[in-house]
Amino acid sequence: MDQVNALWLSVAAFAVTWVGIRNLIPVLTRRALLDLPDARRNHETPVPRGAGFALVPVSALCLAIGLVLGIPTGLPAASEVSFLAIAVALALVSAFDDLVSLRAATRFIAQAGLVALAVASLPLSLNLSPALPFFVERFVLWFFLLGFVNAYNFMDGIDGITGVTTIAIAIGVLLVATPLGDLPLLPCLLIAASLGFLLHNWHPARIFLGDAGSVFVGFCVGSLLVALALKGEIAAALILPAYYLTDTGLTLLIRARRGERIWLAHSEHAYQKAVRRGWKHDQVVLALTLNSLFCIALAVISTRAPYAAVVAAYVSSLTFWVALRQGMVDALAFRLSAKRK
Repeated sequence: MDQVNALWLSVAAFAVTWVGIRNLIPVLTRRALLDLPDARRNHETPVPRGAGFALVPVSALCLAIGLVLGIPTGLPAASEVSFLAIAVALALVSAFDDLVSLRAATRFIAQAGLVALAVASLPLSLNLSPALPFFVERFVLWFFLLGFVNAYNFMDGIDGITGVTTIAIAIGVLLVATPLGDLPLLPCLLIAASLGFLLHNWHPARIFLGDAGSVFVGFCVGSLLVALALKGEIAAALILPAYYLTDTGLTLLIRARRGERIWLAHSEHAYQKAVRRGWKHDQVVLALTLNSLFCIALAVISTRAPYAAVVAAYVSSLTFWVALRQGMVDALAFRLSAKRK
């Protein structure tokens, strides 16, 4: 019965998200809630932002219904209500930022405090490793979740990338988590809602997610990864978001080395550089999807060979990062087109 209810809730999440976003597009356009083209962005015409205003309430409501029905969510055990409440609170802070533009420091402090509350709600019995002191472990979880939320926001820079990545990670979580117990609801909802959004966001996008949506989805995906890690599947939790962690981490290191203010918006990610060299958004996303599929396979087999799987995932992600950043993918595409001719 739980699986049937999860299916119906997911279908509802897809349908309502798709319809809601379709109806939001003209409203946001009339109210001039638009992302305008500039040096930091990768689109050529004004595009409304705020698909999260539909995706967030629909996903949160469906997840709340699932909690009332007793459906396993995939969130950390005994902290599901707390994590849902924090996800909504983060979305509200980001929605306010979408509407009136908060200072970066104010936004970060709010996020740090809310993520700390989520981590504090975890039962004392849930641990990553007995070798880690309790407070060190909780700090690691807080740092990961806070960093992951911001990484998701940073990486939401071209059409389709967030929707496709969310679907890929959620599928990976389902494949790893389902054999450990019941079918979890939250990955199903994220797949369904992301599909509803992706139909409007695939290149050329008619709407962008906005901070409210990307922060909410980022926290939900990060929470699923934390739950996996707390169940002993640390390797899978590190493998599934490998490209996002690689691109975000290395790009921040490069910008920090230059002395730039790393908390400000920029257009230095490898996937953005590929777009500026002439690749279409959907071509870049499809290329990254290949790496995501590889990481999903590695996550599934990581229970047998965790160290080798983690190394393979990050070697693959680093290879894609270098290829997109340095133009190696361009050279390969040119050679393939030349052979066809």
